[in-house]
Amino acid sequence: MRAIGSCLYIAVVLGISAQALPAGEGKDAAPFGLEWGESVAQAHALGMDLQELPTNDFGNSYSATRLPKVIADVRTVALSFGYGDKLWRIAAVSKDFANDPYGAAIRARYNELSRVLAGKYGQGISHHHDVQNGKDENFLMYVVTGRAWHYTDYETKRIKIQVLIRATDVTTGYYMIIFKNKRLEAEFDRDKKAREKDAL
Repeated sequence: MRAIGSCLYIAVVLGISAQALPAGEGKDAAPFGLEWGESVAQAHALGMDLQELPTNDFGNSYSATRLPKVIADVRTVALSFGYGDKLWRIAAVSKDFANDPYGAAIRARYNELSRVLAGKYGQGISHHHDVQNGKDENFLMYVVTGRAWHYTDYETKRIKIQVLIRATDVTTGYYMIIFKNKRLEAEFDRDKKAREKDAL
């Protein structure tokens, strides 16, 4: 898969850290009621439950529940704070769309989300490669084996967004939506390179 790379109440928090970026309005704001640059402590203070993830591909990362806002069919939201304790990447993973080898259900949902994202962030660039030998019956088989892909990229001045289809097996698909803050991503990349240099 070609990818860059898928309850709830809100509390009032006083004394926001200077590390957090202004919440902002419109298309550059973070999704799910979050704030770009907020710390793990701030996320806890908002009432979120964070469980540390074993992967460190994106720095210190957590599976988050009890977010201020969420999409109904999202199963998991992963928050990545890099190495400087600043939220820079948010990845939402949907529930499974089972018994769907043609990918009809997951593609219908993907199309709905693509329209919503386009309405907020502007027209995206789609990358769709679905049909093999003129047939579409085994779409998820081709996705799971990397012979088909289905994703759209959106970009604003400050953030990048991608919605994509993935598959756990030949009959079960799911979608992901990945949000990245470009300035904080650049900070993460610099920190990562510095850590690698220090380790060698």
